[in-house]
Amino acid sequence: MQFFKKNQKQIVIFFLFAVLLVGVRLTIGKLQETIDNSPEANVRITSTGIDVENHQLLLDAAVPLKGWKKPALLLETEDTSTEISLTETKSGLFIGSFRVPLDQPNSFQLYLTDEGTVQKRLRDCDNAITLLPVHFRKYNLLTPKFEAGNLRNGVITTEVSDICLEGDEDGSCTVELRVYCNGILTKVAPATRDAESGLYCSERIEVPCRRGDALWLTIAYQDTQNIECEVTLGRWEITDNGDVQRKPELAQDIYPTLTWPEENNKTA
Repeated sequence: MQFFKKNQKQIVIFFLFAVLLVGVRLTIGKLQETIDNSPEANVRITSTGIDVENHQLLLDAAVPLKGWKKPALLLETEDTSTEISLTETKSGLFIGSFRVPLDQPNSFQLYLTDEGTVQKRLRDCDNAITLLPVHFRKYNLLTPKFEAGNLRNGVITTEVSDICLEGDEDGSCTVELRVYCNGILTKVAPATRDAESGLYCSERIEVPCRRGDALWLTIAYQDTQNIECEVTLGRWEITDNGDVQRKPELAQDIYPTLTWPEENNKTA
């Protein structure tokens, strides 16, 4: 009898544990379903081009929605607040087009509304340049090396390989490595594209410099619209011992710098 009671307790405990486990799985499943079906998790924003004359980025938004009465987008920039109508496709997506400024300030927030009431925040973008059709993805940098020469003079040697530009599938961009010494552009190394991998590599360059100099390395690429984008790779300083010491990046190094065709023509 005692043996039966002991087994009975174990069966009850096992049953309760099984019920609890099923409940947890159902809860997780419902939570995952909610996340998977949420507009903010599934919104797709795609850049479609650049309005060079007005310095604006053209974007498309696609949001899967069910059971909404009159959905629309609300775009808020530094200076404006604009409602954007949405069109439903056969696949159940609601799509809309909008444009945002690329000149500073160029942050924006995108909301989803229903019958004029804000329901969800879809996107909060600090800098629209990060959404350009062609953007810098990754690279491999040979850390700058200092070789001492006569007195305090010497040279810095460096190069960049495996430069990936997402959106540049046809290889139409012009890419180069730039080295600034004490704030002055000192050396430029053109990068060539490998047809098989689609990656760019610069030639190895030597830059005259001396102990105490501050170095700033960037990658600049120019698209077919003659829009130039420059990305900071890092900053270094040559110590009195001849070591090349990496320095903290500045606030302006976080995002790429954009130069428009009319500005390029002035400096050409």
